[in-house]
Amino acid sequence: MASKVPWMMIVGTFAAFSGCSTPATAPGSQFDAEWARLVGSGATVQHLDSSPQLGNNASDGVAGLLSAAIPETPAQGPLTAPEVDRAMRSRLGSIRMCQAQAERRERLPSGKIIVRFEIGTSGSVDNVQVEGPQFDRTSLLSCISSTVRHMQFRPSPQPFAAAYPFIFAGS
Repeated sequence: MASKVPWMMIVGTFAAFSGCSTPATAPGSQFDAEWARLVGSGATVQHLDSSPQLGNNASDGVAGLLSAAIPETPAQGPLTAPEVDRAMRSRLGSIRMCQAQAERRERLPSGKIIVRFEIGTSGSVDNVQVEGPQFDRTSLLSCISSTVRHMQFRPSPQPFAAAYPFIFAGS
């Protein structure tokens, strides 16, 4: 029997997204309860607004990209929340690019998204789930899901699960 990976809410700045891998929920339902739980637990919500400058990874800055790409010391043992948070920060430019691409195709509403994913012992990302009822009929969720799914972490002796809240300001 497969063991369940315990979810760990990362108190940090991010979330990620998966296109429609979870059923849509109506605003005011389980989604809002989960949002309140995450934010009430101390998660810092990442706000992304509509801007013409969102189309490239340079918006994250070279220092942020380097700190995520080059570990300070060779890490061993289980992944830590700061390691995962640093990697998520390094992908903000890609998430912003998803937003910019979606806005070129369609009008995006404002809304909240919760991204959950698991990191396996090999360091690959699995089970990406994204909830954001306001975005169910847009291309944003699938793009962000793909971005998160293609992230790679260092191998770890145990799996790691994370959830990140985002707020998007629509076009």
